[in-house]
Amino acid sequence: MVDSAKRTVTEDEGRLVALTTAAKRLALAIPGITGIDYGIRYTNGKPVSSHGIRFHVAVKRPKSEVARGERIPSDVLGMPTDVLQANYALHAAQDTFGSFDPLIPGISVGNMNRGDTGTLGAVVHDQTDGSACLLSNWHVFCAAADVVRGEDIAQPGPESSDATPKAVAKLKRWTNLAHGLDAAIAQLNTGVEWRNVPLFLPAAIAGIAAPQLSQHLVKCGISSKLTHAVVDGIHGSYRMDYSDFGDTVRFMDGIHLSADPEHVDEDISLEGDSGSMWIDPATNQAVALHFAGEDGAGPTADYALAHPISAVFAALAIGIQA
Repeated sequence: MVDSAKRTVTEDEGRLVALTTAAKRLALAIPGITGIDYGIRYTNGKPVSSHGIRFHVAVKRPKSEVARGERIPSDVLGMPTDVLQANYALHAAQDTFGSFDPLIPGISVGNMNRGDTGTLGAVVHDQTDGSACLLSNWHVFCAAADVVRGEDIAQPGPESSDATPKAVAKLKRWTNLAHGLDAAIAQLNTGVEWRNVPLFLPAAIAGIAAPQLSQHLVKCGISSKLTHAVVDGIHGSYRMDYSDFGDTVRFMDGIHLSADPEHVDEDISLEGDSGSMWIDPATNQAVALHFAGEDGAGPTADYALAHPISAVFAALAIGIQA
């Protein structure tokens, strides 16, 4: 017998996938789209109780100025739509922390020779050989289309102004950007000590969990430090430009986070936070891997983008290192 609650969850999840897939097809004909997802709708900048398919645009224009064939529909397969003004950029570093021993999530790391710096998300277990590895973004650990296995990963990252970068791991495996994920792992060098207790948080990462709408999460990034956010969009696809890394424009899969009204953070994410882990403080479970946020050139709304951690773990064949 099939459990009715499980069947409902599966059916709802299937409908959301169908809705967002249809919306992504529609978006191909609409210029200026920066993202598509399902989530909380807004009126005059305030969240409302209803959910819908959300089209993210670089610039919002009055309906009268938009050609009929480029207008965003009022619904997708019967689901109401919303339009959010937001433009996104990768969050490689402009600020760093210093040297740490043992290594812990939330500190500065990067590719020693490629020059990029970001945040350590977690220490993970490589399910293919049992080794302990560091997890961050592709654009932090690889930082170039011609990257090769075995390149040195440093702590702090090479852009650090606080301490001399030291090689702590070797680049091991990474995701294919064409598959919508920006992540990589590096195997720890012999003798390097670590703890899986994120900076500024009291407990170790206990496992992983799927993101949920309206879920309250925290993360520690090297630039914005400890910040708080609410998941307001899921099943998303967001336009990211990887041309600075020798690649191209990609639509990356992820969730959308906005500022938590219960906390006052100056910014929920800044350049340098790439690779940090969004964690549910109620359970200490990892939920998503941060990879991008506001580009700083558009509206003042504070947003972040992250990959559901289950997708990252499946793609890289890893688990949380106990």
